[in-house]
Amino acid sequence: MGIIRVVIGEPEAHLRRDVRSFLDGVEGFQVVGEASTPEEMLRVSAELSPDVALVGFPLSSAGEIEEVKRLRSLVRDGALILLTRSQAPEHVFNAIMIGAAACISKDTPGEFIASAIRRVAQGEHPIQYTLLGNEELASYVLKWFRETGQRPSVVNSSPCPMSPREVQVLHQVAQGFSNKEIGARLEVSEQTVKNHLTAILRKTATHDRAHAAVLSLQQGWISV
Repeated sequence: MGIIRVVIGEPEAHLRRDVRSFLDGVEGFQVVGEASTPEEMLRVSAELSPDVALVGFPLSSAGEIEEVKRLRSLVRDGALILLTRSQAPEHVFNAIMIGAAACISKDTPGEFIASAIRRVAQGEHPIQYTLLGNEELASYVLKWFRETGQRPSVVNSSPCPMSPREVQVLHQVAQGFSNKEIGARLEVSEQTVKNHLTAILRKTATHDRAHAAVLSLQQGWISV
């Protein structure tokens, strides 16, 4: 693609300055706007329609999460990267809640931030690799969606790679049922359920059933 137009939303002026200074020196990037508050970021993004938004605002309340969700809708293809103080589970969870394509620490070297921006601008969602390596986090996220009844922000959906039967199985996984329970509910053997799950993991490029379910929720392939 051509020039990647970026907006930076970050309350700390020195961090905004540092990120902008680095990106201004990298070919293929153009920082088109900055903001120090979510309200200002919403206005700037609505005016500029950036390709990628870097967002470092705190997400300590439901109101703050909703503001950043609104921001995501103003960025081309929802390409939003959450900048956090760490990669602690609660921060990654917040990133998933707002539908962020990536979640990276604020102390990440500039070249890695630039790499993340490129990947997100091309339609990738590196946050999936964070879930991929943490089955406990994926299970926690899935349980939260199930118990609250809330839906995750759907990322740019791609065609569902699973068969209708596999979708049924994964929907049951998202509901919290074991393989044995799924077999009884669908009137198939437990081994058949395992076979379907093997195919699901392969088709979704995931390593465990919880991650496959979270990914499918984000893609809009299943619901809870």
